[in-house]
Amino acid sequence: MAPLVHPGTANWGSWALSLVCVIEASLRGGLLRKVPLATGRADRLYAVFGIISLTLRYHGHTGISNSSFNPPQGKQMSRFAMLSITLALIGPLVAAGQPPQPPETVKAMELPLQQFEMLLVPQKKAQLEQLASRWQDQLEEHATTLARAKVLARRSGDGAETAKVAELTQQQAAIAARYDVVIDALEAKSGEVAEHRAYLKSVTAQNVLENPTLLTTSILTWLQSPEGGLRWGVKLAGFLGILIAARFLASMASSLVERTLRVSKLKVTELLSSFFVSTTRNVVMALGVMVGLALLGLPVGPFLAAMGAVGFIIGFALQDTLGNFASGVMILFYRPYDLEDVITVAGVTGKVRAMSLVSTTLLSPDNQVVVVPNQKIWGGIITNITGNATRRVDLVFGISYDDDVRHAQNVLEQLVVSH
Repeated sequence: MAPLVHPGTANWGSWALSLVCVIEASLRGGLLRKVPLATGRADRLYAVFGIISLTLRYHGHTGISNSSFNPPQGKQMSRFAMLSITLALIGPLVAAGQPPQPPETVKAMELPLQQFEMLLVPQKKAQLEQLASRWQDQLEEHATTLARAKVLARRSGDGAETAKVAELTQQQAAIAARYDVVIDALEAKSGEVAEHRAYLKSVTAQNVLENPTLLTTSILTWLQSPEGGLRWGVKLAGFLGILIAARFLASMASSLVERTLRVSKLKVTELLSSFFVSTTRNVVMALGVMVGLALLGLPVGPFLAAMGAVGFIIGFALQDTLGNFASGVMILFYRPYDLEDVITVAGVTGKVRAMSLVSTTLLSPDNQVVVVPNQKIWGGIITNITGNATRRVDLVFGISYDDDVRHAQNVLEQLVVSH
């Protein structure tokens, strides 16, 4: 039987079909892939599979018998193979140059919130603006559906409608959480987010207090939601765990500092040692609190900036207190006295019982507790009565005119030598 088509026509038709298959395999291997993280070994394997598919199509697609098909010559086949390999190799490289596309809202709902947040990190400002608009539209559409369901539930009072409202509320919470993450990512890249935050706040702050049943259902649904109560429960548990760990580390660090100062060859007073120990404990606890706040999702940078501004205002208003603080630091480092020393400062004599960066507490000889500001101590004369183990004491002894002066002097000298 004669062939259905002319042999030459079949040859050129199969040749053209094979070329199309090569281009298709190369495109599937990289050019049609949009996510650069997926390029590489997987795309090259996909291109190889496409070339295998090309070979199968090349030999069996046209339905022409082998007798009527004339394969290309050796040189043509070599060129054809080089073209196939080149397209298969450059496909993933071209795909790697494609910019990352923002995750679609439908697919993003299937991802955990943390993974969705990770996908937003490499996005540009323009891409995040488009993504924020898309999530705003998604939230608007869902909020409209939820509002209609609430109206229907209040009119009918049906439990099924109330359950539907609870389910829609849970879905809206998930959408709002991802919308909030997109807004945070856009704000991190210096984008305008005031309008988005205002819209998110207005939509999520709907009043459900008019219907106690709906309020109870919404609260229970939020507590059981992975994007609501469960998520915040995990965060609060992590926050408490960090605080416990920080307290444990603070205790270990302060104990280590105390032992180090005790065995050190440096002459460190008890006051300075106590200052270093307490400062170490407070610093470690402060770091733990900041790490815990970051885990909760609270911005630590603005918090520190606000603390700095408040500290400046308080410092300007309490200049005398800052003076006491500075004087306390100078007393700690210059060590004019230590605990249990008897000193005379600011016209007061007593034993040093305690000291802070603001004041020093003395116990007077008549058992009175006197608190002296450090600024008055450092700005005046400090007399440390027990600073040295040996000191001179001027005493006056009277004897009568009939007593032996030399004998009295010998008695006093023996008394001094024996003590």
